[in-house]
Amino acid sequence: MKPSDYRDKIEEKKLYQESTDDILTMIEILANARKGSPGTEDPVRFAASIICIILDFTKSPAYTKEAVDFRLTFTGISHSRELQQMFRQSFRPILLEAPSAEVAIQFGFSRLLARTATMDS
Repeated sequence: MKPSDYRDKIEEKKLYQESTDDILTMIEILANARKGSPGTEDPVRFAASIICIILDFTKSPAYTKEAVDFRLTFTGISHSRELQQMFRQSFRPILLEAPSAEVAIQFGFSRLLARTATMDS
């Protein structure tokens, strides 16, 4: 699959202040980082699941809130190489090593993606 295959799902799930292009960019970056990782899950589907565009696994309300808040910190990522690099740097090892999104999600959002000091300011 390609990130753009999720355009309609993103339009349906995103908050009104979120950009579809920003979410597509996050999916693409994470999917590219996951290529060659353990497991057989499609990297694009994995990425969309992790950032809560696909809600096919049981996620706690806390996980979903963290994912949405995290996405909002990357407003403008589709046009900013700096934000794209910050997003890449937020990946924790378990995110890249988990065999599936379902397994990764069990660790909780904050164990998958780190918030940097720059993001919190």
